Amino acid sequence: MKDGRLLDYDIISHGLRPVRDYTANAIAEITDERCRESFAYRATELMNARGFTQHTLAEYTGISKGAINKYLNKNATPSMTALRKISYALQCSLDELLD
Repeated sequence: MKDGRLLDYDIISHGLRPVRDYTANAIAEITDERCRESFAYRATELMNARGFTQHTLAEYTGISKGAINKYLNKNATPSMTALRKISYALQCSLDELLD
């Protein structure tokens, strides 16, 4: 806890980050667009950390390169199956991929 805020460990930055606010106001701010943005950012960061390209991720997951490109450019929302495959390939939890 720092300055009255709860902290969590971020595996990408290897540092602490504030724990999200799960109140009704925070939940109301969750939109498809924000989820796509968050996923694209986190997936790109994890791919860079693991040395993956879009092509490599497509090969590991069996998801088409076109679909991977759409996910990372925020033009499509991955299905739960795609999210699981991507999280396995990037060796991370769904929380780490989506937060």
